[in-house]
Amino acid sequence: MNYKINKKQSDKLISFIEDNLKSYFLEDERICGFKVYLNDDENPEEMLDVYILLNKNWVDTDSWSTLRTGYIRDDVKKYLKDLTPITFEVYHYAKKCE
Repeated sequence: MNYKINKKQSDKLISFIEDNLKSYFLEDERICGFKVYLNDDENPEEMLDVYILLNKNWVDTDSWSTLRTGYIRDDVKKYLKDLTPITFEVYHYAKKCE
């Protein structure tokens, strides 16, 4: 299904999702934050790309971080499916927390 929304609506949707993710995962020290973008592929299956900003210190020091990163992505996907019917893909990358 294709959705047609204007720039103001997309900004509001992105802000809503980022705020909810930050609030829900606030206590998880492995996560620095989230960034959400509209998928700009020509024929995207997912409407949104969601990036988990993982704490670089955790990624560098935890020998099981690769395995646990999959669990974090699964938790984020589950939360998003409960939050919105909009399609999305979840990615992650390490970032120094500020």
